[in-house]
Order: sequence, then structure tokens, then C-alpha cells
Amino acid sequence: MGDFDGTTNRTSPMTVVCATMARGFRRPPIIVSLTFFCGYHLVNDDNKGGLAMIRSLLAQLLRQFPYSSITPLPDISTHDIEAGDIVKLCKLFNHVVRQLQQGTPVFCFIDGINEYEREEYVHTMDKVVVSLKDLVQYGSAANFKLLLTSPRPTMLVKNAFDTYNETLMHMQRLTVVKDGVRLDVLQARLMAGFENGMVARSGGV
Repeated sequence: MGDFDGTTNRTSPMTVVCATMARGFRRPPIIVSLTFFCGYHLVNDDNKGGLAMIRSLLAQLLRQFPYSSITPLPDISTHDIEAGDIVKLCKLFNHVVRQLQQGTPVFCFIDGINEYEREEYVHTMDKVVVSLKDLVQYGSAANFKLLLTSPRPTMLVKNAFDTYNETLMHMQRLTVVKDGVRLDVLQARLMAGFENGMVARSGGV
């Protein structure tokens, strides 16, 4: 899960940064690291859109879950899960995160979110993004951190974070050395954002 392997034409420099950071952070049960690369799940992939995103994040979370059992939710059945009820899958994901031990860092990386602003994906993607944002905003025992990346300007995703301007980071504002962005500055900004609870990121918003 997380799509670390394989090839795609939708790989950006931020994809590499996300993959590198996610690998470095993944140390369950001390740190839980979740990833989804939207550019790997487009038209030719059966697993695409917001439903594929929340299923992947939930599967990764369960694989790193440190306990042998999870308190069930009475209003969510196995049929709901198998049927792909995206609202209930989002609710289940948030429920599992809230059962993690107090203070457990959970890093959630979603790369290339702009790919899902298309008409065929947006109505499921927005449900997942709002659910994840609410998990950060309203808190849990675990310390949930969300990083959304986009190599190009976003519209709908940006609007979801308009009231959180301090959580938006723009590539063009980072220190450039010759033809590139200084990695140490980028890492420092990302970590500062994580410490504040949430970072929504877009390449040119």
C-alpha cells in the first residue's frame, strides 16, 4: 500500500519528497505513516478516486495498528465496507485513528491532489479531504498530521483551506539555489507545519 513502487507519468519532485519522508517516518507503532499518490490512480487504474484513496489509507492504517482488536462502530457493517460506502469508510478511518494511543504521530501524505480535481473524481475526493481536515481540526488522542501536495495550482482543495492561510506553503516562496529549491529549507518548513498540526501544500496557489 502507498504506491512506493511502479512507474507513472504523473511523478513530480514533490512525489519524491513525499515518498522519501513517508518511508523515513514509517516506524509503527511509534509513528504511523500513510501515503496515497493520486497520479498513480487515474483513468487506466481500476482503483482510482476518493474511494480508492480512503480504502488505501484505511488499509495502511490497519496494517500499522498496534492493537489486536478495534472497538466496532454499530452503524457500520461489513456490507457498508464491501459496498464502498465512502462516507462510512471515512467515518471508520477517523474512528480507528482515534483509537490510537495518546500522542501517537500519524503522518498522512497525499501527493498530486490536483489530479483529482477533475469532474470524474472530485465528488468523492472532496469527501475524503474534508474528513481528513476535520480529523486535524477537531483533534484526536493521536497527533494526526496531513500533507497535501500539488505541483500545479488547485482550486477546490485550496478553497477547503482558505480559512487556514498559515497552512499553505508555496514552492515559489522557498529559497532557490541555482535551479532548485533548497531541500533543507523545504524540510524545515514541512516539519514546522507538521508541528502546527496541518500543512496543505500547492505548487502555485
